[in-house]
Amino acid sequence: MTKTNNIKDSMRSEVMSLYSKWVKTTKPSGMNIVSLPGNSFEFERHVIDNRPEKLPTSLFLFENKNKIYRKNLDAVELHICEMQLATHYIRADIPPIESFKSLPTFAWYDYCGTPTKSQWNNLTGEVHRNTVLVITFNGRVRRKNLLADDVNQFGKKRDKNYLNAIEKGVKKSLTKKLPHLLFSHQYRSDQGTPMIMLALTNSLTLTKRYHGIKRKTDMIQPTVTEKIQENIRSIYFHIHTTESQPKSRLSEEKKAEYYIWLKDYFQITSHQLAGFKRTYTIKKEQGKLTEYLFGDLEKISS
Repeated sequence: MTKTNNIKDSMRSEVMSLYSKWVKTTKPSGMNIVSLPGNSFEFERHVIDNRPEKLPTSLFLFENKNKIYRKNLDAVELHICEMQLATHYIRADIPPIESFKSLPTFAWYDYCGTPTKSQWNNLTGEVHRNTVLVITFNGRVRRKNLLADDVNQFGKKRDKNYLNAIEKGVKKSLTKKLPHLLFSHQYRSDQGTPMIMLALTNSLTLTKRYHGIKRKTDMIQPTVTEKIQENIRSIYFHIHTTESQPKSRLSEEKKAEYYIWLKDYFQITSHQLAGFKRTYTIKKEQGKLTEYLFGDLEKISS
């Protein structure tokens, strides 16, 4: 009898759902799919079953354990390579993500171990536009000297696990190339191991679609600064679009995740965001919202 891993299956479903939204939203003319399948090829089968017809696709599947590689080699060649795709099942460590920068890439670096320095370096390189990176790490640290520096600096001696440190490290360094955090899930495996799975992208369109925000043609594209005043109209349109969504389309959980992303994107604090929303409400009641958002229109147009 095969033992199921319910938590892992749930996380895998989340990745498959994100992949489907990525393909429909970004509409790549060609793409790379990169993964560490281990003994499960459900994600890879989902990619094949949901690939737009005639879309040039390259699958890169990596396995560094010879026993697992040999066990699955025939099945991969029989069930995946026959699908008229450029499939590469490779007996090696997964290479840096920048190795796939020639095309939009959906990569799942399902490491599942603690983030070592070499693994972390694999995630920090250049990427093509409309790329998604999903990463999975173990938060139970035994040898802190092997940890990536961007994670170690946020860890504390009394921490039972390093999940929060991993998330902070991701936001500090990995968002330089992939600035939008799609999700961050902390959970425990069926064996009780603390785990974290995060998804990042450089596609603002995908980010808004993933969080349930429909694009508006009149939305002002945001500019990253530290001052609300310099981005006041962009922040307003983001919040207004979020708040106006029907509850059936945007749950409170998704809304909360979106505001976390909004604060990270504009580099503003919770107090600053709350202050802006409060001032916006007051100005609206006073009939001075246009003046607050756009200032003196005659000066702007002159």
